[in-house]
Amino acid sequence: FRAHFFEDPVCPGSLGLESFLQLLKVVAARRWDLGPDAVFETIAVGEEHEWVYRGQVIPKDREVTVEAVITSVDDSKRLLHADGFLVVDGRVIYQMKRFSLRCRE
Repeated sequence: FRAHFFEDPVCPGSLGLESFLQLLKVVAARRWDLGPDAVFETIAVGEEHEWVYRGQVIPKDREVTVEAVITSVDDSKRLLHADGFLVVDGRVIYQMKRFSLRCRE
């Protein structure tokens, strides 16, 4: 926390987004029976997405939860789309819309 902003310790927002993308990788690996050498595009090239930011993760926060709702799957292209939330102590602070992941393996 201390290394992000001088005298304003917060968890970097990019780590929240990365946690959501890691969750999508788990879904993809299970769906397509992928091994540890799978290569992903996150966010999939040419796919639009949106991130709505409403707050920060600060040192006094206790629990961070990442939720994903898979909105579409194209098995032939190995492409997932999902919407999701990052929730901190019951407060939604990030909303991810139309995020995508493509397996290039």
